[in-house]
Order: sequence, then C-alpha cells, then structure tokens
Amino acid sequence: EHLVKSGVQTIVLESENQALWLNEVALSHQKKIDCLLRVQLDWEQGSSVLGGNEITPFGIGLDEWKDCEISSLSQLNIVGFHVFQWGNILDISQLEIIWTKIINELQILAKSLQVKLDILDLGGGLGIPYTENEKPILFSDVHKILVKLKKKYQLNKIWMELGRYIVGECGTYFTKIIDKKNSRGKDILVCEGGINHIARVALVNQAFPANSFKLSQQKTKPYQVHGPLCTALDNLGTFDLPQDIEIGDWIQFHQTGAYGFTESMPFFLCHGLAGEVVYFGGDLMIPRPPKNSFDWMI
Repeated sequence: EHLVKSGVQTIVLESENQALWLNEVALSHQKKIDCLLRVQLDWEQGSSVLGGNEITPFGIGLDEWKDCEISSLSQLNIVGFHVFQWGNILDISQLEIIWTKIINELQILAKSLQVKLDILDLGGGLGIPYTENEKPILFSDVHKILVKLKKKYQLNKIWMELGRYIVGECGTYFTKIIDKKNSRGKDILVCEGGINHIARVALVNQAFPANSFKLSQQKTKPYQVHGPLCTALDNLGTFDLPQDIEIGDWIQFHQTGAYGFTESMPFFLCHGLAGEVVYFGGDLMIPRPPKNSFDWMI
C-alpha cells in the first residue's frame, strides 16, 4: 500500500498473489496502476547468482502467468515484463543472445495474455572486471545492440538496471593487517575486516582485486589473506604482495562500490563496523565513522 501512496509510477509483480493484493489496494484508492510482470524463463546455459536455469523466487514461469486471471484485475494496467536471471556478464555477444531469447519469449507471452509489451525491463547483468585478464564492457557497444534489437522487434521502451556497472569501480575497501604468519608452507595475512565487510567473496567464490597500500620496491610473493572471523569461509583471496608487508600495513580491495559493505554481515561475531568515507569534488566526507562492538551493543 505504501508504494501506491508514495506515487510509484510502475510496480513489478513477482507472483499472482502480488497481483491480487495490488489490485485490492488500487481499488481501495480508486487508482489504476501500471505494472510489469516478472517472468522466470527456462535456460540451458548453467546457473547464475540470479538463478540462470535454476528455480528461484524471482517472478514465475511462462505457464504460471498464463494460468493467472490477469483480465479480471481491473485496476492493473499491465504494460510489459521484467526478466533478469544473469549477472556480471562481460561478453557482449552473450548479452545479445540472452536479450534476444527474452524478447522472443515475452512477445509470445504478451499475445497469449493479451497485454501490452510497451516496456521491457531487461534487468542488469552488465559486468565489471574483477581480474586483470578481464576487459570492461563499453556501454557504446551495449547501446548498439539495444538499438538493433529495439528496431528489429519493434519495441517501444527498454529499461535496464545498471547498478554494479555504474558504481562498482567507485568503491575501495581498506583493512589493516593484524597478524602475519606461515602455516604449513603458506604465507598468511590476517586482517581487521573480512567477509563481515565484503561478503561477496564468500558468496560467489571470487575475490576482489587487491594490493598493498604501502609503496614498496621489494619483490612480491603470494599471500593468503583472511579476515578475523572464526570460519575458514573468511578467505579474501590469494594475492601477490610485497615481501616486506607487515602488521599494521593496509590492504586495499578494489571494485567494491556495488557489492561491498551493503551486501555483508557486519554484526557477525561482534567485530568492528567499517566506516564510510566519501571523496568527491576535492572534499573528503565521513558520513559513517568506524565503530567497535561497544558502540552498538550497549
């Protein structure tokens, strides 16, 4: 109900229940609401953190939407569909294949449901590189494909969600080394923060790129870097770092602007909370200073 009251223009519906509930709210407010139906498609290209070919809670399938009595929901104006099942893709040709499949299947669904396909929300999925051998996507190339598909399939509006692609490279996470040791032939660094601050490493088994913040002319060697948590999952990756790196030095992790602190579990085991520092236009701001457990447990 708060979405209707706040004036949100278009609402994405994830299920038949949500469609029924929204229709009831719209009736009570005597409003007609523009909606997109979120669709979960079948794929044959493996899994993704957003599902891929797996069954997920995101939307419902083609057949399930066909079984819904959409025409009976008098206050809902279905203006299109939303499909988003693949994330962090760096291959522009793969994006075109995915988007082409989405368009073909949703045009058929629109005819079956006798609803408009005025808006097609392709979600996001544009990746950013996390390793040196990966190349970034140029949005000019993305734009060419979208224009081509829009013309070919006579689409009116294409929406996209570009969160990670826009802000991912803008974030850097700094953490201090609190221990240095060798265990069973491995050089190990333990840091003040770990997956309690940047959980993506554990969730997708892919490290953020990292380097020593201290300038050094020493040769590098591989260090296995961990956070302070009492779980082996708190492994931030293995990196080539200067041999003279010491306790008290800092490591900086890059590309953390999208899936960093906001995705993490900061209160896990009562370790310190990361601060937030913003540098913009020559100004340095600290909207959220670091905190230890005493600050938020009492």
